Amino acid sequence: MEYRDSNQTAGSCISRVDCSEIAYVSKTDKKGWLLVSPNNGGGGESFALPKYLKVKITSQKNNRIQFTILEGRLKGKTASVTKKGGPYLSNTNLQTKAAKLTLNLTTKKLSYNGKEIDAFTQEYGEKYSGAPLDPIPVGNWKIEIPDAPHEIGAGYEEFTPYAITWFPIKTKTTQDRYVHVGSLSHGCATIGINRVPIIMKGKEFDYEVNKKSFQAWTEVCKYLIKSRLDDKYVGTIEVKK
Repeated sequence: MEYRDSNQTAGSCISRVDCSEIAYVSKTDKKGWLLVSPNNGGGGESFALPKYLKVKITSQKNNRIQFTILEGRLKGKTASVTKKGGPYLSNTNLQTKAAKLTLNLTTKKLSYNGKEIDAFTQEYGEKYSGAPLDPIPVGNWKIEIPDAPHEIGAGYEEFTPYAITWFPIKTKTTQDRYVHVGSLSHGCATIGINRVPIIMKGKEFDYEVNKKSFQAWTEVCKYLIKSRLDDKYVGTIEVKK
């Protein structure tokens, strides 16, 4: 299928990506997100898409590529991206098979792709000051494609460029769980070292000493962001004691 710019002669094709109906987000900012405009650039607040997200190109005009999002929570939404500084979309599909994570609540480790790193949830059996315990439930759960940048994670950008990229977890009893980097958990699958027990003992939490646990998020994120179970999920996580 061929998409022609209104300023071009019939039969011409501006760039390779414009000649293909299906494309993928290929160029993002250093945090892993591409800012696009809604409604074919016709106004409204811009929003961000994660790398490797699948889209359907519908047309091109005024130096912009129009498309429909085919995956994730924004599936079906139309948007556009500029050609300037691009290309931001590619015909090449780099998506891989479904990811599989295992979070062991007892050892406080997360296993994936043959690797094991530090991870935890809101500590079951531990008393938090003023915060009820609500750890991610034991079981097998699906992990969604990232929904939007989570700026609350920006404090960890000195350790990983993908600190604001969080992956929602769908469980039977919760709607607000994620896989993400951090040192504080309200019940998510949190990659890093839990600072709360250290602080509660009157000690200072040393981020520099524990930086490798947060830096590990970079590779986890790269693994998850390419993975696909289907057009909504990147894979699964098994939570066990």
